[in-house]
Amino acid sequence: MVLLTAAGLAGCQAVNDGLTATNQALGALNTALGTPTTGRSGGVSAGTGMVYVPAEIKQRTSAAITNAQVQETNRMIAEARPAIENVVGLAACGADPKRMAQYTDPSDTSYSFWSPLNSMSYHKSGCVSPVRVAGWQKRSANAISFIVDYVSPQSEEGTRRNYTAIKQPSGEWLFRWGS
Repeated sequence: MVLLTAAGLAGCQAVNDGLTATNQALGALNTALGTPTTGRSGGVSAGTGMVYVPAEIKQRTSAAITNAQVQETNRMIAEARPAIENVVGLAACGADPKRMAQYTDPSDTSYSFWSPLNSMSYHKSGCVSPVRVAGWQKRSANAISFIVDYVSPQSEEGTRRNYTAIKQPSGEWLFRWGS
């Protein structure tokens, strides 16, 4: 019984030695691939031609892109803000589609303005409150979309509208409703 156990342990030791050698070889490979880039040529992995980019650099790159996107979106929001405030205010106070036509992008043929008050059965008079403007998305170099949540101070009903503000060649911001 003791001999059988000793033979079994000797077999385990051989497997352990093999795994240790594999682990050391992989460790050496990881060290070679994980060598930070230096100088202008960067760190090129031996035989692969692939450049190693440290995780920190990937994170910084991602953050820079995100910051650039946020800055560009914020720039567009700031530029369109007077038009957005005007349109959201008119919508909150029940402007009719004929009045809102002057703020409609000429290429928008699929939707007409739909007042948030049309979705409120129990709101009887006056303006509703735009309680949240959010969900900003840059659609293109001249278009930004967002959502507005409106709530009736009378009935406490709420509704959401989607808008896209599109900068025209003239510099004016016009809107696409419901997109």
